[in-house]
Amino acid sequence: MFSAKAEEVLPINIHCHKQVKKSKYIPNFRNSGFQNGTIISDVHIVCMVKVRVHKIVNAEIASRAGYQARYIADVRLQSPIATVGVIQVEIKRGRKTSPHTHEHLEELFIPLGRTKMGVGESIIELERGDVVIAEPGEKHWFETYPDEDVMVIALKLPNLKDDKIQ
Repeated sequence: MFSAKAEEVLPINIHCHKQVKKSKYIPNFRNSGFQNGTIISDVHIVCMVKVRVHKIVNAEIASRAGYQARYIADVRLQSPIATVGVIQVEIKRGRKTSPHTHEHLEELFIPLGRTKMGVGESIIELERGDVVIAEPGEKHWFETYPDEDVMVIALKLPNLKDDKIQ
């Protein structure tokens, strides 16, 4: 039996601006530090979001009957899910995808080649097989190297097709 090494949590500065009108009831104000149902006045929030990166080079290798296995990640999701969207993303060399975020879903990415991923103000260099988990509200994008295309497997957790925010 083997297990995944501890995830590498990278602090990424993302400024979350939320203006709340006077004395508004907040039934579920996610990641704000307020309890559910808090009544607050005008608020300006700056969030510190942490992207989770699991590097394949840190994965333990176990020999099995006829193959080797790498246990890359033990992923804990923020909430229970009923559906998962599995998407194959192809990005041509020298391209950058449009930065975007998602309101509710978490996204798990597995690059099948070398690439860079932007999260907030930071760029993360990824190798084939790394695992990255972007939480709701984390602005992210991909940027390929000038000499190679890349394919990325993306898992949407849950599978909400209209959750993208530009």
